[in-house]
Amino acid sequence: MQPDVILAGPSSALLPLQRLTQTIPIVFVAVSDPLGQGIVASLARPTGNITGFSNLEFSLAGKWLRLLKDVAPSVARVVVMIATSNAVSGNWFQTFGELAPTFGIEVLPAPIREHADIERSIEALARQPNGGLIRGYVSRSAVYAAVHYQARAST
Repeated sequence: MQPDVILAGPSSALLPLQRLTQTIPIVFVAVSDPLGQGIVASLARPTGNITGFSNLEFSLAGKWLRLLKDVAPSVARVVVMIATSNAVSGNWFQTFGELAPTFGIEVLPAPIREHADIERSIEALARQPNGGLIRGYVSRSAVYAAVHYQARAST
């Protein structure tokens, strides 16, 4: 039995489905840069069997950095955690790296492949003052668990 429609997201789930069918309608959610990934040919008028909603746009990186600097003006370094399973994680790291100097911030990319990467990123952040953290595409509960672990280990 074939489904009438497929709801898929993020990109790591959508891209294999895109290769599997060109006839079953697919609605995507939580996909970054669907145009750049070749998922749709146009955001205004998608063609084919795929349409949906992009939850994040690369221009948000600048807004996140500005917000962090507004809240904590002394921030000089920011760890940016992004799961490598995100199809456009490299684009996110590049965008943050390009925008951060305009805010006087050094970006420390933290590609997350496994839980231990989260712990290492938080340890690196804690070594020096004036650090900040941007969590993108990493499980919130995994980050909280790692922060809690680091807090307990340091007492």
